[in-house]
Amino acid sequence: MIEPRLWLSTAKGLPCGQSEKIQHVGCGQRPSLFVKNDDDCYFCYCHRCRQSGRVSKSNPRVKQKLAPKTGWYPKEIIPLVDAIVSEPYNFREVFERNRITKYVTHLSYAKDTQRIYFPDESDSFLGLDATGQANARFYAPTRRAMAAYNVGCAGGVLITGNLPQYLEAVTLGVTGAILVMNKEGEKAALAALSEHPPSKLFMMDYLSDRFTRSLRAL
Repeated sequence: MIEPRLWLSTAKGLPCGQSEKIQHVGCGQRPSLFVKNDDDCYFCYCHRCRQSGRVSKSNPRVKQKLAPKTGWYPKEIIPLVDAIVSEPYNFREVFERNRITKYVTHLSYAKDTQRIYFPDESDSFLGLDATGQANARFYAPTRRAMAAYNVGCAGGVLITGNLPQYLEAVTLGVTGAILVMNKEGEKAALAALSEHPPSKLFMMDYLSDRFTRSLRAL
């Protein structure tokens, strides 16, 4: 059995489900030691000496299954922190992939849709897939993939297609914020801005050229 001191810290540093090949100290100079962070354990195997190692997790990740259907409104939305307390290993990958860890207290979750929801006053129910298995990473049953928060803010409105930028604006509270992800979301955003003309408009990342031209024409 390969001693944990040679590989365990590397395995713990990997996102759940990911693997890496590293050097097996004392067993050649080239990387031959396969290390993986699995759902219920940390595992290693050396392709040169054929030895292995395994350390069980005290709180194993329960692998989430994709919801059997999509396209409906969430039945019950709870604070995301409450979901994390009961299933702490199930959200690590979605946090790392989408860079939203620092905003966790502003997020919500619905177990029936298995999606994470953002602060939103537009009732669009735009949600982010938490399983990593859905075809549509972002989805809104209203078909307008957008979120809006404090659009009438005196400091102006920040508009973006970048989720971390939107959440940062919501957190700071200096400006209002709009997140857009599709054409229907763009139309809804333009309608909201026409109803509440902003004192300033801050156009950020991932906005289409067509939408940007429409924003400048407001």
